[in-house]
Amino acid sequence: MGGSIVATPFRWNIARREQLGSLISGVSPPQRLNDMFLESLRATAARILAHANRSDLAFIGRTPENLYDYLSGCFEGLRDTPQLHLVQYSLRNAGSVEQLPESARQGLFDYLTALGLGPKAIATGPRPIALVDFVASGGTMEGLIRLMKMQAEQEGQDWTAVQRRLRIIGLRVRTKNSPNTWRCKSIRTGCTSFRTRSSAMSPRLPLFSTIWAMTNPR
Repeated sequence: MGGSIVATPFRWNIARREQLGSLISGVSPPQRLNDMFLESLRATAARILAHANRSDLAFIGRTPENLYDYLSGCFEGLRDTPQLHLVQYSLRNAGSVEQLPESARQGLFDYLTALGLGPKAIATGPRPIALVDFVASGGTMEGLIRLMKMQAEQEGQDWTAVQRRLRIIGLRVRTKNSPNTWRCKSIRTGCTSFRTRSSAMSPRLPLFSTIWAMTNPR
């Protein structure tokens, strides 16, 4: 018997036009992207790379897909670039990871392993892994870190060794600054705490305001 088959979310790869066949027949030419959006995308991608400090990048969920696609194109044909992962993960309406059925948790463990983000791969890989996502309350990132810790414990991997190789880059949407503005200072997952380092974005970029680069305390 062969190994188990991991079901991964399907996503069209449009990098090579010839592979699309008749799917794009009769489709109107794409509209040019807004210059302000492109500038925001470029600047945000550059800041992510700066904060990642040569870590591999794992983009979490659908929100940062544009950044994943943009950097995938930028790195095409280049050597010694960070490895990019797109992790289709969200448990917004599913409760905590501890409440998931065992079969569902195991499916997520298998999915992370298939992406090269299992605990052994993270702990022994050539580069650290930076998890990248837009952060509101930190719930998605907290759940993912808890899930990774549970997988490490189940597989007998040293969580401390995994934790040392993890970085978090949290993206925040610009809001009006005031004394009442909510600011993320740390993400406490119950298994570890990630300290934050903030860097303000250019005021010309309306889509994004601040990137928090969060790394575990050494």
